[in-house]
Amino acid sequence: MASSISNASSKYKDIISKSTLISSGSPAVYQLRPKEVKFGSLTRKTVGEKNLDEKNRTILLVGETGTGKSTLINALFNYTMGVKFEDNIWFEIVEDEKRGQIESQTSDVITYEIFGYEDKTLPYSLTIIDTPGYGSTEGIENDVIVSQRLFDLFSSDDGVHEINAVGLVLKASENRLSDRLRYIFDSVTSLFGKDIEKNIVALITHSDGRRPKNALKALEAANIKFAKDEKKQPVHFLFDNCQSENRIEELKELKDSYDVTLRGLGRLTDFMERTAPQELGMTIEVLNARIQLTACIHNLQERIELNELKQKEIQQTEEALKEHQQGSEETITIEVDEVYKEKENIDCGMWWLIFYQGAICCEVCKENCHYPCTLAWNPGQCKVMKKGSCTVCTKKCPASAHVKDKMRYVNKTRKVKKTLEELKQKYEAKHQKIEDLLLSLKTEKEKLDREKNVLLDESYQYVVKLEKIALNVNSLSTHVHLDFLIEKMKERGDTEKVKKLEEGVMWRLVLVVSLLCCSSEASVSCKDENGAEVDWYILYKTPKSRKNQLTGLDYVYIYPDNNNKVKSRLNTKPINDPNGILAYTLRQHLDYNKASPTPNFGFISYSDQPPKDVKPRPGHSHGHSKGVVMMEKNNKGLWLLHSTPRFPQIGQNFYPESGTKKGQTFICVTFNYDQFKAIGTHLQYINAFPYHQHIPPDFHGEFQQPKPGHKRTRRINISNDFKTLTSDGGKDFNSIAKLLSKTGDPEVGDLYVTISKAVGSDVRVQTWGCQKGRDSPFCPTSGKKVHNIQSVQPDSKWKEWGAKVDHSKWCVAMDQNKPWTCIADVNRSKSQYGRPGGALCVKDEEIAKIFRTFVKSVDNCSGRGKRDTEICPDPDEDLDPEPEPDSDSDSDS
Repeated sequence: MASSISNASSKYKDIISKSTLISSGSPAVYQLRPKEVKFGSLTRKTVGEKNLDEKNRTILLVGETGTGKSTLINALFNYTMGVKFEDNIWFEIVEDEKRGQIESQTSDVITYEIFGYEDKTLPYSLTIIDTPGYGSTEGIENDVIVSQRLFDLFSSDDGVHEINAVGLVLKASENRLSDRLRYIFDSVTSLFGKDIEKNIVALITHSDGRRPKNALKALEAANIKFAKDEKKQPVHFLFDNCQSENRIEELKELKDSYDVTLRGLGRLTDFMERTAPQELGMTIEVLNARIQLTACIHNLQERIELNELKQKEIQQTEEALKEHQQGSEETITIEVDEVYKEKENIDCGMWWLIFYQGAICCEVCKENCHYPCTLAWNPGQCKVMKKGSCTVCTKKCPASAHVKDKMRYVNKTRKVKKTLEELKQKYEAKHQKIEDLLLSLKTEKEKLDREKNVLLDESYQYVVKLEKIALNVNSLSTHVHLDFLIEKMKERGDTEKVKKLEEGVMWRLVLVVSLLCCSSEASVSCKDENGAEVDWYILYKTPKSRKNQLTGLDYVYIYPDNNNKVKSRLNTKPINDPNGILAYTLRQHLDYNKASPTPNFGFISYSDQPPKDVKPRPGHSHGHSKGVVMMEKNNKGLWLLHSTPRFPQIGQNFYPESGTKKGQTFICVTFNYDQFKAIGTHLQYINAFPYHQHIPPDFHGEFQQPKPGHKRTRRINISNDFKTLTSDGGKDFNSIAKLLSKTGDPEVGDLYVTISKAVGSDVRVQTWGCQKGRDSPFCPTSGKKVHNIQSVQPDSKWKEWGAKVDHSKWCVAMDQNKPWTCIADVNRSKSQYGRPGGALCVKDEEIAKIFRTFVKSVDNCSGRGKRDTEICPDPDEDLDPEPEPDSDSDSDS
């Protein structure tokens, strides 16, 4: 035995040097000291160094304290390292549950990363997400905090973006799920959509290796949604929890138990290897929606309670008045329970000096709109706010009418005495007789009863909207809301709705979709590579070049992080990925079904180079412009400007093969619906050619024309001043549409000369280098200059490429004090002076700095720039062909 410990110590010398000896027995037990980092509300513990070339798998573990969850994490670590029973050694990456039980109820969401042991037992590195004990004594409020921490983990750039397995940990001896254990399971599964079902597995601990009949029956009775095996049984894996027990006695039994866990770990990790991961973009919307739903139901419940208290006060008043109806009116004084609201202090907590628990309250409606609110420092940051207004309070007041405070409104009553005159004033009785006052009271009571019914129906509809994507919701917090709703529906006698709520269909709802949407579709907005909403982004795609080792599918991704700071990085998925950034962004457009269009949804795809099968084709009077507009009426939408011919295609392959050949740019911005009136006007100014569209007749009139194939005979004469457009997230962008020149005057017809004047700076311009009649630098003796970019290198991992293989269109201001960047749609060419076109610009120091660093060589006015000697590739019909001639009569402006 001593020899085996010595051999193991030598075998694991490096990891032992980074550990603390807990027990020198058999086995020797070591506590690891992993590298620990806190980011936001999260804790990450890492062993080894991450290798981006290696695969990774992620498992999320949930379970009640005492089920052996921490021991299972330790077992996964030892298995990943390749530790064998014969090594007589054991490592713990988390504390034993008995040592850490008190702390485990309030600990962070902890991510354990295990790197550097690939191919010891597993062909991948491992990430384990450990959740603190759901269903603790802190109740619903603590559940919300844990959900918010998972939200942080899934939405952070440094967080987790896909899950291979959700492991629900329970003991083999469980013959029924306690309310607490059921609450744990449902709280986690309610964070995901339906598709996560095939990734949910049961991890059954304290097992003797035999079929866990009790646990499986308990899961079946509880109707927990799991991945199913070929026998239609929940996918489950067995583990014993005795790996670190002293092996002086019962060595054979301990070895058998060890082997049970070894087999379970082997099967679990194999499941993770072959099961497709669930990307977590939608989960971010899930968690946002959960906050909105909970806030709305809480608010409605409080309003219904207030309504009932007012009705009780009226009833008391009626009864007292009837008793005094035969007496002298001058001497009538009655006592009632008067209803009022008062703010009370909240027992608040604070986490990491970053978040504090409080309430978002509307000072106009005198209502609680979100309690407890943990993550937002001010009302504008709270998830119940949408487009700058509250989705919860009665009047849907602006965020500015709200406060976040350590106090909240409470409905109260107090005993007061009122004279007949005071009652008449309060209830606006028109005449002075008691009979008239009783009539006013009856009218007020009927009004309150109608309002109560509206509130109940509104609560019910919120629940109904969530049913379509139901997975599981039996959490106690939801039971509280639905029990209240059922009770009130019974009082009203609405048996049909009571039946639906009690049947179980409604109990298995998932708190996962946007509360304000009527379907399970995600809202219309720009999406990132994981399908999560983002306010805006810019993509710069590489050309395809074997010589330069460029695939034509990679791109630089420029975007705002969670703190609205501009970031840039390389893509994680190819640009044509059906589950990538463009596909997620255009999902509702790509899924559009003409036979059953989505209500309140409209879109336009426009392009001077539409897909080949589009007839008729655009003409020279149409704008040299490409883009997609998508909108939800009275909600929000997106504007995607790009430079890629034939994109998006109608049908299965949304991204054309020809789109890989040249460099391209894309800019997507999420806007509120009211901003699209100006965007529609811009499309009219540039005479965009729409080739695929669905615009409902009640949408902005600016989008009703032109129709596909329409050729405007005369260009609208417009000012080319900037038009400010404010994104959904509050960032300003500026659209600009150029004027036309038939005489070759760049002062009129060159978009980039117009931009240089508008931003007040010299600009560097990248447009396609093989455009017929490409302009030289614009070099006036006075005024702003326009220089041509000859080559770029957006990232050091990529080789430099020239303008003749780059079909992108953009410019950046050179004045450091005027940091403008414009993503445009027209080439710098005399042949384009007579064509409409435009750009979307943004004034941002970080964005401008990023684009300035892209530039490698410039053809400038001093003549010192390197001339592009690269030969244009073979003619490519996809890239800026001469448009079909048409009879326009445009003239210089």
